[in-house]
Amino acid sequence: MTLKSLSILSCCLALARCMAFDTDPDQGGPALTPAQIAKLSRTVISIRVEQTHRVALGVVVRATGMALVPAEAFSNGLATRTSSGQVIPNYVSQATIAVVLHDGAAVAARLVNIDPRTGLAAIQLALPPDARLAAVEPIDELRIAPGQKAAVIAQGRKPMEAVFTGSVAVGIDSATRQYLPLVEFHVQELATGLGGAAIFTMDGKFAGMVRAQETAGTVIINRPQATWFALSGKLVARVADGFSKEPFKVRHRWIGVECQSAANAQGAVVGRIAFNGPGQAAGLFPGDVIIAAGGKVIRSAADLAAVVFDQDEGALIEIKVLRNRLPITTRLKVAVQESPP
Repeated sequence: MTLKSLSILSCCLALARCMAFDTDPDQGGPALTPAQIAKLSRTVISIRVEQTHRVALGVVVRATGMALVPAEAFSNGLATRTSSGQVIPNYVSQATIAVVLHDGAAVAARLVNIDPRTGLAAIQLALPPDARLAAVEPIDELRIAPGQKAAVIAQGRKPMEAVFTGSVAVGIDSATRQYLPLVEFHVQELATGLGGAAIFTMDGKFAGMVRAQETAGTVIINRPQATWFALSGKLVARVADGFSKEPFKVRHRWIGVECQSAANAQGAVVGRIAFNGPGQAAGLFPGDVIIAAGGKVIRSAADLAAVVFDQDEGALIEIKVLRNRLPITTRLKVAVQESPP
């Protein structure tokens, strides 16, 4: 798809501005008004990367022109597998980026950095010195209820009605083997290529950034909807904060321990422990079964990762483990890992 075709697609957005969703008051509150749709639509963009010939959607996260887009737009199609089994895509180091704004205007942008863990890339749009754009406003503790309705908004497309299937799901990315807080939702029509779109609650709050689809490209008989996942607004905010100031890296919480879920949801089994990492300093050993952390019961590796994700850098958390079936309590200091340069 060319930049010209992207601009043509953006014209469809004008039609979307005259629509509002019919929403059950018990499931998501009042419908978005045409004025709200028009306002939220100003926060989304689309891009084309010349070197990879890839097109992607994106979300403006800073009024000064910083936006987040799927990092796969910069992938050269190759990947590297680490010693721990993580699959890290290879990205182009220099990129010529053409951006289409909500109104079809075209601007250039430069790549700021890429965060492999979340699969997000930050780009900086080339704006006049005093120019400002509408940007999403992530909310740390946005509460989402099952059955609550939402709107998926993307540049060049009409808004799509969606339904949240839960609050924040705990997910382990199959490639990076890292925890990501994901919001699961259904769209009420079959759609593809929504990665990078924004999802909003029916009162206009930013709920997350669409990341991946469970049923991509598959037509499900008697099921006119598809399951998608979005990076939570809280995670998007962390990535945006990291990329907004030098050294332009995202600081992810880290305890230097790789775990697997124990059988029968009985905890997180410690595997690889980083040398001189927080886990080693806390006295953990391979084979320990973590059953509680930070005052919360741990039933799986994802449970433990979720607790770590929510901690402040440098926080001390109490860890309860079973070692040879004997209970042991220790304290662990949460550190950070930065996205690569």
